[in-house]
Amino acid sequence: MIHDIPEQLNEDTSQLMSRVVLDKLKADGFTIGNIKDSYRLGRSSNHNKPRPIIAKFQLNSTRNRIWSSKSKLKNTGITLSEYLTHSRRTVFMVAREKYGINRCWTRDGVTLVLGLNNTRHRITCMEELHSIDSEPANSVASTTDCSHKECTRSCIHSFSFFLYFA
Repeated sequence: MIHDIPEQLNEDTSQLMSRVVLDKLKADGFTIGNIKDSYRLGRSSNHNKPRPIIAKFQLNSTRNRIWSSKSKLKNTGITLSEYLTHSRRTVFMVAREKYGINRCWTRDGVTLVLGLNNTRHRITCMEELHSIDSEPANSVASTTDCSHKECTRSCIHSFSFFLYFA
């Protein structure tokens, strides 16, 4: 998802996304044809805050290249983030609250956390998040290993393969 792009009447979200990628991210060789689909999230309203744009790309390599260059948006007022399912967003927000914004991030729909011992952990459910500091350093859960009854469905089935920007 790409956030904070002003809305315009009868806008072309693919064109807006393309302009940000070319002008701000300096992605050489990027064209509007690299975007498979794009749209604003939610209903239009009269609020001052623009709705985020979700974009699906033709190739995963394009998505990954854009995602890895998102630091170029620093101090522009524009941000990129992954579109997460409700359960994964909840896990991410709780992790950020517990470990801080600099020790938590998402990648391919999974929350990654640097635990208190600076070990990287892949987190897909609340149970895994709560067990980070009680596990040995080499015990890192993956999205296919989760066996918690409450979260098995969301751990395995909720990740959508394409990256959305808002």
